[in-house]
Amino acid sequence: MADTIRESIIADLAALFDAFSFASVTSPDVYRGRQVFDPDTETPPLITILPRPEENDNGYGDHKLTFSVDIICLERMAGQNPSELGEAILGEMIKCVFGYETAGPTKVGGMTNTYADTVVYKSGGIDSYPDELGQQILHVGITVEINYTTNAGDPYNNS
Repeated sequence: MADTIRESIIADLAALFDAFSFASVTSPDVYRGRQVFDPDTETPPLITILPRPEENDNGYGDHKLTFSVDIICLERMAGQNPSELGEAILGEMIKCVFGYETAGPTKVGGMTNTYADTVVYKSGGIDSYPDELGQQILHVGITVEINYTTNAGDPYNNS
């Protein structure tokens, strides 16, 4: 069976993070729909993509849908300053989702408009700093809002 438009959007987002060349973290594993990790067996860096429920603003013959996606990077601290590392990770996560320009007006990476109508940066930053008594893991996250349209009652086709 074919993927829904929503699944195609989420898969595209996961593929972006899987292919992105991070400078602040080394080859993070990318997960979808997971919130709990054992840092001893699933070692950071890792990125998890958490799609949230969508809302529908019915149009004439179509569904105008909006959903948020939380994207979180976990990285083990190894003597770095947590604030400096967190800001570097945050910048690269935003760059991954929205792309960036190289020499000339050429955009590299970022979400396409193949399935999503718009992708909006809603929030981001360091979710939690490492504590001195527990795991030395930094959590950095962003939330994006994705809008897309399907034919009414047909989640497999854009209108």
